[in-house]
Amino acid sequence: MANYLPVEDILVNMPSTIQGLNISYVGTTTFSVSAGVCRDSTNTNEIRLAAATTVTGTHVGVNGVDVAAIVASNVYAVYVIGDATNKVAPACLMSLNLTTPQMPVGYNLYRRIGYVVTDSSVHFLKIYQVGNYNVRQYQFDGTQTLTASGTSATFATLDASASVPWLGYVPVQFNTFFTPNAAGDEWAFRPAGSADANGIALGGPVASKESVDVFWTFVNGGEIDYKVAASGAVGIYIVGFIDYL
Repeated sequence: MANYLPVEDILVNMPSTIQGLNISYVGTTTFSVSAGVCRDSTNTNEIRLAAATTVTGTHVGVNGVDVAAIVASNVYAVYVIGDATNKVAPACLMSLNLTTPQMPVGYNLYRRIGYVVTDSSVHFLKIYQVGNYNVRQYQFDGTQTLTASGTSATFATLDASASVPWLGYVPVQFNTFFTPNAAGDEWAFRPAGSADANGIALGGPVASKESVDVFWTFVNGGEIDYKVAASGAVGIYIVGFIDYL
């Protein structure tokens, strides 16, 4: 009779694959990481989290924050960590460094598995993460305000880095509310740093009547540009984002 490897063992032998290790909101200062397995950041060693693990934002060290307790209005990277000699059990770690955490004593392997976000009260925002393997999608339990009433007539930059990862181009979902001054007026957006003089335009067909849109676009370095026409106003709110691990 043939012997077959469990699917998670097959998957983890594929380069850089992550199986499980999903992040779930627990409370204002805690979240949970489900059991799972992945390759480390160098795609050399396996890190296997045997059971669901609770991470606490007020704790510094293993299953907490790498340097100091969580601070307000920031995006934290979440890592699973391990040891190549298996002398310590795999665990989790948070860091403001989105690429390389400061490792606790005894650990020398890590792999980023997602993000959590804090609010102005130094609490974790409730956010839903779905997906498996190397693509995870996030949705906030309540949109995050980028601007409630933007009126700039020329491209102005809005900083979204308190709500979405600020490394490179990140796909972000927005909910917008545009009130045109005159029928047919438009507002436009583009990734920060774009040379596109026009951007991507959305219109308001009826004067003084709010037009609502939901769409995905890229945010560059945690920033996006916008402008509105002829004394109009736009509210821009973040719904969620996609993470490529």
